[in-house]
Amino acid sequence: MSRNIQQGKSRILYCLLKTTQSSYLTYPNNNSIDTIAQESSKPKVKGSETEEPQRYTKLGWVKGKQVTVLGSLEPVNVFLGIPFAAPPLGDLRFSSPRPAIPWLNLREATSYPSLCFQNPEWLATYQKVLQVHYPKFEVSEDCLYLNIHAPAHADYDSSLPVMVWIPGGGFETGSASIFDGSALAAYEDVLIVTIQYRLGIFGFFTTLDQHAPGNWAFQDQLAALLWVKENIKFFGGNPDSVTLFGGSAGAISISSLILSPLSTGLFHRAIMESGVAIIPNLKGLDDKRKSDLQVVADVCGCNVSDSQALLKCLREKSSLELLSLGKKAKSFTRVVDGSFFPDEPLELLSQKAFKAVPSIIGVNNQECGYILPLKDTPEILLGSNKSVALNLIHVFLHIPAHYLHVVADEYFHDMHSLTEIRDSLLDLLGDVFFVVPGLVTARYHRDAGAPVYFYEFQHRPQCFKNTRPAFVKADHTDEVRFVFGGPFLKGDIAMFEEATEEEKSLSRKIMKYWANFARSGDPNGAGLPLWPVYDQDEQYLKLDLNIRHSSSPPVVDTAHGKVLGKYVSLEGFAQPVAVFLGVPYAKPPLGPLRFAEPQYAEPWYFVKNATSYPPMCSQDATVGKLLHDLFTNRKESIPLRFSEDCLYLNIYTPADLTKNMRLPVMVWIHGGSLVVGGASTYDGLALSAHENVVVVVIQYRLGIWGFLSTGDEHSRGNWGHKDQLFALRWVQSNIVNFGGDPGSVTIFGESAGGESVSVLMLVPRASASFHRAISESGVALTPGMVMKDGKPIAEQVAIAAGCKTTTSAVMVNCLRQKTEDELMEVNLKLSCPFLPTVVDGSFLPKSPEEILAEKNFKTVPYMVGINKQEFGWLLPLNVPEEVIPAVIKEYLGGAEDIVKNRDLFVDLIGDVLFAVPSVIVARHYRDAGAPVYMYEFQYHPSFSSDLKPETVMGDHGDELFSVFGAPFTKGGASSEEINISKMMMKFWGNFARNGNPNEKTLPAWPEYNQNEGYLKIGATTQAAHGLKDKEVAFWTKVWTKEAVEKPLQEKN
Repeated sequence: MSRNIQQGKSRILYCLLKTTQSSYLTYPNNNSIDTIAQESSKPKVKGSETEEPQRYTKLGWVKGKQVTVLGSLEPVNVFLGIPFAAPPLGDLRFSSPRPAIPWLNLREATSYPSLCFQNPEWLATYQKVLQVHYPKFEVSEDCLYLNIHAPAHADYDSSLPVMVWIPGGGFETGSASIFDGSALAAYEDVLIVTIQYRLGIFGFFTTLDQHAPGNWAFQDQLAALLWVKENIKFFGGNPDSVTLFGGSAGAISISSLILSPLSTGLFHRAIMESGVAIIPNLKGLDDKRKSDLQVVADVCGCNVSDSQALLKCLREKSSLELLSLGKKAKSFTRVVDGSFFPDEPLELLSQKAFKAVPSIIGVNNQECGYILPLKDTPEILLGSNKSVALNLIHVFLHIPAHYLHVVADEYFHDMHSLTEIRDSLLDLLGDVFFVVPGLVTARYHRDAGAPVYFYEFQHRPQCFKNTRPAFVKADHTDEVRFVFGGPFLKGDIAMFEEATEEEKSLSRKIMKYWANFARSGDPNGAGLPLWPVYDQDEQYLKLDLNIRHSSSPPVVDTAHGKVLGKYVSLEGFAQPVAVFLGVPYAKPPLGPLRFAEPQYAEPWYFVKNATSYPPMCSQDATVGKLLHDLFTNRKESIPLRFSEDCLYLNIYTPADLTKNMRLPVMVWIHGGSLVVGGASTYDGLALSAHENVVVVVIQYRLGIWGFLSTGDEHSRGNWGHKDQLFALRWVQSNIVNFGGDPGSVTIFGESAGGESVSVLMLVPRASASFHRAISESGVALTPGMVMKDGKPIAEQVAIAAGCKTTTSAVMVNCLRQKTEDELMEVNLKLSCPFLPTVVDGSFLPKSPEEILAEKNFKTVPYMVGINKQEFGWLLPLNVPEEVIPAVIKEYLGGAEDIVKNRDLFVDLIGDVLFAVPSVIVARHYRDAGAPVYMYEFQYHPSFSSDLKPETVMGDHGDELFSVFGAPFTKGGASSEEINISKMMMKFWGNFARNGNPNEKTLPAWPEYNQNEGYLKIGATTQAAHGLKDKEVAFWTKVWTKEAVEKPLQEKN
């Protein structure tokens, strides 16, 4: 639920909302009931610990049954089909409920009662759509019954909290019996009561006068609550601690009961899941209701003005005839009857004419994602254009045509694809019917002085992975299976089969929140993420596998203007992380700034929204998406966009922004061969939260845009590296406002990002911008990553673009005139679109080999690492042809074993590209006096592609999942993998804090000195020495020989 819904959309829709917007039951004297039952004033409880529990009620004794649930030793007593009112048949049809008739014999309460009369086909359809299962139920007008689920130990003196569930179903379908309260009762030690009430025309027909004022369904609910008040103590419940909870129409009913003066004293707290009384279209239009009343009169052959004759006729109709009639006359819904509803719900709220009770109000993040449109407008699920969408809004919501442009501007601005418009239309419907009414109601309750807690449920249950379209998020009613502990039920009501372990955990948490609220009016408790009260800051809880709350969003000053972020919580951490996405650190490199030094961003004088992922820098979209999918540590998918306007960074800070904190800063430079990749692939949440560090993830120009070099002043090249340095300077100037310490900045990166880190360490003008460095699987000596002359490649690019190559100025000017799409076509035309780092004589004054040999670099603490099988699966072959014979002899010898040859060949390539260059670079820094730590990663992460063989241990990029805490952001990891990730984040965090990864609780990591100690990281983590020392000796010899012989060959 975004902030703009809470503000802009709520104002629009609230205005539209305003334009669309009992005789009482008493029981016989208690003394007479007690006389009939021949019981004392404190009845005995029979069978509390047996399989046939018996309980007294003021109408007679009932016998139930005992059940158990998965994961709990506490049995549950179940009583099914207890009557709370007389059957509403004959003259009692369309009248207030009457007391049930007492019974003298022990009443069996072990069978499900009949459902209130409805179309039974709907139940069969809902079972399939909702992935639930229950027995075949009968339907009948004799249906005013309730079910009770109570912990087996509960007796008269237990005084347990009572939770009364009012089921939903659009007031047309539904039942108490399709909801099994056993798990909630067993796990949370509460009593669960599920009730039934008349539906459709049976529950809402009205003659609009005193003969049949209507609202029978609500009157039934009052009767059930009065029964609870009079009898629940006999089952171990506290009649003075009754919490109503319900979903959809059940939540609407609860919201209505709060507004009704007739409900006073019958309940004490309320939970409304996806429904409130002010939802549009609940009130039938007056003209339509009169028209439908005439339809009924015509069927009965009566005068519409003769209410008594009309009622007599209808009471003689069969149930099926009335059900059929209800399909024709659909306007019979709730009415302002002067009794249950003294006025319209919105008026009662605005006048504060209701008794406010503590409440939980919530919505799901796609209320109209699938179930509701599937019933009424299934065609829009395939896609929709604007005209169809606006016409549907006009017809369904009765929004006047001259207001439709306002809605279009808010929801469909700059949208053209059918799926984009469909998704926004579904959001709009969810906002109109659920989100905005829920927020408006929450504000009225809050302003009336009642504690309010608001939530947004955001998890799409796994059981729908093959039955719902992929675009559907948390749909209407998806939370219910979690509330009732569906994963733990094992009876004939199946609410949640095949739940994952994470979903079981979420269900336990939600049950705990709901039960805590039922106990005290506050959902918070030990072991649960904080749920803030919904006050003037309008904080709410996001219910997902990683539960987090939304507080007042963080706003931070930068040198260019204020930025608005968002708070995101990680399970197990009380302090949320402030996240800022797409913060500009430089001016868009467009027009004359293409192939030019980055420039300062233009200042802004408003609060810039930094809560959306920035576009990735221009690249091959197919390859970019593939790389993102392979390496992201995010569970949710994010929209990927690509643009030349891409010089943005993302910030994750756990700092309390109200205090002057100075946390270590870790700046991540992504990999991708300098041609693909982006910041948003990497979620810094887990690393930031676990290690209490500020994580900054940057983007930089790639490919042609980032590394085109003509070797002269017209295009020096290294634009991507210059962007990286510019971002680091932005960090120096601004990170203190995000709680970071500009005097403690660690740069770290992988693959081309690791090479970038290594290059920046050799750049003179970068020396003041960071203080520690980590290169993962990439250094400046990696073959092919650095070139002395980039002009030949620049000429290839120019030719492919149709530009002349007469001079550098001509080439660069021509390429600057090309559109982004035209340059991308050039990129795709090139057989090898890779453009490397260049020795430009300025930014990088000499080759890395020369700078390292001269020790002309800043010595900072340096961590350098490789993976055991860098060429295990992901990377392509890239070995100079002339050295292949010697290489084969060294690595393969005369072996004929195919599997062994494969493994040796994999080692060969990994050594050439990563291991040997990394060791050589580490030795240079060691010999220059810098603290150096080396590692070899040797683990197969569960998050790797399913295509990767299990035998590959430590492929290129595999360590990323542990470094960025994928087990905590994606979930589903083994305890072993969780521990490895915790350990690696701790190593990296320690290094960022003080230049040394060690601490007492971790395996000892030796410094890389003359003994060349290093750390093997994997299922078993231990120190070793001499990483690739033999291979380094061999390749040094090969490369030295090549360096001597090649000039001679060229001379000859």
